[in-house]
Amino acid sequence: LIDIRRQKNPILKEAVNHVIEKRFDEALKTLGEQVIESPDIAERIALLVENYFSFSEKERQSILIITPAHSDRIDVNRLIREKRVALGEISD
Repeated sequence: LIDIRRQKNPILKEAVNHVIEKRFDEALKTLGEQVIESPDIAERIALLVENYFSFSEKERQSILIITPAHSDRIDVNRLIREKRVALGEISD
């Protein structure tokens, strides 16, 4: 038995349990609307960044973004950084 301590949200905890059990389809079903999917890379990244900024600055501090490819991660980080600079949250 594994004691999951990091996830406090019961839905996330359940999803992690499914992943540990290698039941990835169940993990995604558990997360439901929290998962953003799109076959178009540019659209997926744009949706992800838009969704990220729908949360307050404080809420965003605890958000974990997972991308399927390293190049996606680079694009997401760049776009988020650019918008945070534009909003005055961080300096360039």
